[in-house]
Amino acid sequence: KQLLSKYPTDIILAKRNLLSQRLISTQGEWIYIYSDRISIIFIKNKDSQKDIIEKLKRKELKYPHKKLSIYFP
Repeated sequence: KQLLSKYPTDIILAKRNLLSQRLISTQGEWIYIYSDRISIIFIKNKDSQKDIIEKLKRKELKYPHKKLSIYFP
């Protein structure tokens, strides 16, 4: 909570582990979007994210099907 208060954001990309999932999931303002074996993504439940949230609910949110590189970018 302190980190998010100090650095407000609309998207959380975190290392996937049970602790981070529990901490974020119990905050009512965050919606789970995606996870793989390494990371997990949540977005803030707010009007500016409405389009993404609606696509998620309709199962229209598309993920890339090709294998992504582990290197950035």
